[in-house]
Amino acid sequence: MLAPFLWSSSVVNLTLPFLGLPTAERENDELAEYGLSAREVIGGIVDAVVVEEYPNYPKGPSVLLLRKDKSGSPVHVVWGILKGYNKPGVLLTAYRPDSERWDENFIKRR
Repeated sequence: MLAPFLWSSSVVNLTLPFLGLPTAERENDELAEYGLSAREVIGGIVDAVVVEEYPNYPKGPSVLLLRKDKSGSPVHVVWGILKGYNKPGVLLTAYRPDSERWDENFIKRR
């Protein structure tokens, strides 16, 4: 069983203006391609589970999370912390995982 996403409680600052993330009125183009909003992606972080951790990523530690959108469909979200810092966590990307590349639970790569 996957652990709930606890990383956020200590390092992820979810203040939209501080992170420079778009508000509900100004959708991020990349998220919009998948029918997602930054507010929706960030709002679901509490229920996310860790899929993969990348503690040694060259640009700073990051984590891939799985969460469900409002309709129950899977969404992968990547959060990271810039190298040399311990906060804030920033939303790097979010996307709808491809069922051809992930198992039926969208947890393990095929």
